Amino acid sequence: MNNFRTDFRRLFFMQYYRDICVAGVFLTILPFKIKGQIKDSELAEASWAFPLIGMTIGAISGGVFMLAYGSNLNPFFCAIICVFVSILVTGGLHEDGLADMADGFGGGSSRDEKLRIMRDSQVGTYGVIALIFTILMRTVLLDSVAEPKLILTAMILSGIMSRSLLPFITFCFREARPDGLAAKFS
Repeated sequence: MNNFRTDFRRLFFMQYYRDICVAGVFLTILPFKIKGQIKDSELAEASWAFPLIGMTIGAISGGVFMLAYGSNLNPFFCAIICVFVSILVTGGLHEDGLADMADGFGGGSSRDEKLRIMRDSQVGTYGVIALIFTILMRTVLLDSVAEPKLILTAMILSGIMSRSLLPFITFCFREARPDGLAAKFS
């Protein structure tokens, strides 16, 4: 009976660990180790771990703000570094999606044309404008707060909340195309 419990705990822990690694590989460029290929169904199964990865991303970028601020750097420069690290850790995943969405909705007149533009890997004018606006807005917002502990807390909470919404949104709305990213969550 004791071996069964040990084996069950090991298997149980290994599945949770794999879910965390799958979520980490999907949401960051951090060196999460995965054995074998990730199946599309595993992304949906690992979505419970998205808030944990969001917390990690927020802790890293908020911690960098605290370190920069503790080094007596200008608060605006600290904010720039914080936003940059946040983008760097995620590999620009969210910025890429935002730019694609802005280009599609800005340049497409029909549903199919918007989807075609969003699939195109080139960034257009609307995407560039959206990126400049949001990066500047995040930087100015962080600079206006410029309280390291508050920014660390805000980065962690926003990381958790934003990654918690992704599985919920993909559950509530149907995917735009059957071979898109949202289809992997169904």
